Amino acid sequence: MQVTVNAYLGAPLTEVPPAILDLCRQLVDRSAEFEQQRYVSADYARHMARENLFRMFVPKSLGGPEMSLPVGLSCLETLGQYDGAIAWISMIGTTSALAASYLPPDLARTIFAGTGEADGAIYGGIFAPNGRAHPCALGDGFRLSGRWSWASGSANADWMILGGLLGARSDTPAGERVFRFFAVPRADIILHDTWHALGLRATSSGDISVEDALIPTSHCFDLLADAPQTPSAITHLPYFGVLALGIGGCALGNALGAARAFETLVREGSMAGQSRIQSAYGELLGAFLAARAFYWRSVETIWQQVAPPDERQDQPQNGPQDQIAAGNEAKISPEDRAIVRLAATQAVRVSLETIRGIHDLVGGRAVYEAFPFQKHLRDAETMSQHMMTALPSYTLAGRVWLGGYTPDLQL
Repeated sequence: MQVTVNAYLGAPLTEVPPAILDLCRQLVDRSAEFEQQRYVSADYARHMARENLFRMFVPKSLGGPEMSLPVGLSCLETLGQYDGAIAWISMIGTTSALAASYLPPDLARTIFAGTGEADGAIYGGIFAPNGRAHPCALGDGFRLSGRWSWASGSANADWMILGGLLGARSDTPAGERVFRFFAVPRADIILHDTWHALGLRATSSGDISVEDALIPTSHCFDLLADAPQTPSAITHLPYFGVLALGIGGCALGNALGAARAFETLVREGSMAGQSRIQSAYGELLGAFLAARAFYWRSVETIWQQVAPPDERQDQPQNGPQDQIAAGNEAKISPEDRAIVRLAATQAVRVSLETIRGIHDLVGGRAVYEAFPFQKHLRDAETMSQHMMTALPSYTLAGRVWLGGYTPDLQL
């Protein structure tokens, strides 16, 4: 039996739950359906929800699975091998569901526990502060209005976590704007059919809007500045770092899927014996495996700084986990935050270059929509535009390591 790249060097030291592998296998027959209709069919999305793919890191005390960071990212990478769009909506839902730790526990259990009305619930979210919220004239809460782009997974979402500004007008000085997140139920979300995109077509990432929706104060929080009401290991990691790593996991999986398809194609034909193909693919493989190894080493190392005692490996006494146990937030250094962003960005960029290279090696056949490499390339190009892992992220890492760190950097 041939050994494929995804089972070789640089692979994560974790196992993906069997039920999720079964969901992956179903994608062989359903990806084209989702791609054509530009959203994931409701039955499959609910199946994903029942397997916790939209709330991987929700704490157990709130009814969630509380997966470790390496296990959750392994799920994303594995999904991405079969369909980058499916991995993407899982990543968006999971990072949005980090809100669970910042809401009042009883409310968080209602929304995120996965029981009762929330059984198999689906989540999405958008960080951009495109909403405007004003205090209600009578009673508790805010009136929220706004329009957001890139609402991935919105076709099936039961809740969206949306960024907005409190009491701000268009002429409000930047220093006086108060940023908040709002947990908004599906009933208050208006969908706009704007997702006609190059790649990630099945993610239903069109615009959404909210018009004068009443949002209770309990549904309003600051994920970046508030202390979590239900702390867990994941809440001691930087939010932007977790989000960037999620994108990196999707990108790596997508590239692995392209590599697997390429290897199968070449071994079945005459290309495998051509030295030009061997040399070019070896070069692509070397760069990709290096980026993947850097990514997973960074994931495992940063997780060890906050992991629960039963997951720690060779952790010294009085280390970060002991600080957490004593009620103090672990201090992830700016340099470590920068390395996490760099590892995620490198994973996205090198995955894209790997798929571009494979696309070139395949030749003219790769341009047809029915040929798998075309979808891998389109998805990779679209993933690469996310602001957390786009080219300016290299500037962030370089700035920190050259002594230019400031607290306002989105690390």
